Amino acid sequence: MKKNLFLCLSLNIAFLLPTFAAETKTASVAKQQSEIKFAGAKFVRRTVKVGKSAITNSYFLEKQNPTNWTHRISMLIYPKLNDPTKQVNAIANLLKKNNIPHEILKTDIAGTAAISFTEHHPKSSTYALFFFHPTKNGKMLIARQLTFRASSEKKEAFSALIKKQQANWLKALPAITFPAFEFPPKQSAQTPPKLKMVKESVDDIQKSGKLVRIDANFSRKFGGDKSPPRPFSIRLPEGKHIYVTGAPKVAETARITFATDDGKNFMESIRFMTFGATTKVPMEKRLNAAINVMRKQYLSKLKEAYKNVKVSKQYRTKIGPYDAAVILLIMEDKKDDHLYFAKLVAILDETHPEGIAALLTFTPVGEPNEVFKKRLHNGKAQQVLHSLRFLPSK
Repeated sequence: MKKNLFLCLSLNIAFLLPTFAAETKTASVAKQQSEIKFAGAKFVRRTVKVGKSAITNSYFLEKQNPTNWTHRISMLIYPKLNDPTKQVNAIANLLKKNNIPHEILKTDIAGTAAISFTEHHPKSSTYALFFFHPTKNGKMLIARQLTFRASSEKKEAFSALIKKQQANWLKALPAITFPAFEFPPKQSAQTPPKLKMVKESVDDIQKSGKLVRIDANFSRKFGGDKSPPRPFSIRLPEGKHIYVTGAPKVAETARITFATDDGKNFMESIRFMTFGATTKVPMEKRLNAAINVMRKQYLSKLKEAYKNVKVSKQYRTKIGPYDAAVILLIMEDKKDDHLYFAKLVAILDETHPEGIAALLTFTPVGEPNEVFKKRLHNGKAQQVLHSLRFLPSK
């Protein structure tokens, strides 16, 4: 089946998924009300974040906050990068693949690089300008980021403002005097960061979906002779070209694949694997342990099969009545660079050591950006995942 490439971008650090937001190991409110000035306006530091590749201090207009803002200025430190031009080219290549208008800007300062781009959505428009320069010792990379947001009704005025002022912003951004960079507090080695609870809004197909029991009979149907350690059921949504396979024909306990209406293109899939986790510790610790296990076992296998595998977010959620740990990923095909979005989930039962792990994989099939975003959040594989129920033990 053919594969297509698509990337949903947001403008926090560089490239983030809609719900698959950038991995944040530490995020906190800034301790000090440090201020900067830009274009005659006062900006106050509100947040300090640690992502996968950068540490970010973000400043907002004095009367705005991190959840409701129109103007934001950020300083980012990339500890493992040091080449401004290389970073700008990497951003430009991703934007080009996804037909997002952008401009690599000429700077007046040697050894620096800059890029800007604008995204227009049905309800809003977002503009970002990045100015990159190395640290004085040349070992790390620093970015100064200017981001504006406006409602869709102001799209034309927004575009006109960017065209008129971008050159001035590019000169003003490197001239900002930032206060001392604030780093988040270090996490204790004995206390892993608490997983944030995220409620996933997915259509309930318990009544409308087709019941499939993943048990000994399911296994025998595909030539197996063993029941899963913890039998469970799922529901399948209505639709054409839904393929159900089980072990030993596939490596997993069960695999559900969804193709396009003409059956020619892969859209998404969900795979179920056995997963054990002790019940002798509180659920919070079980979920943190599940994250570690998935990283060591499944993430390492994905890195063997794909390239540029990156964690974009991890959190806890509820799958029906059960607690679940989630890791969101972005990865590329080794042969043709096609991009995939993936979701690793460990579903745990409060009173039983046997759980289920699931791997969801998504790829766009030429649909509009907003349609693909909805499918990431509430597509058929997500609906199957949230329909899972453990079967009573005999």
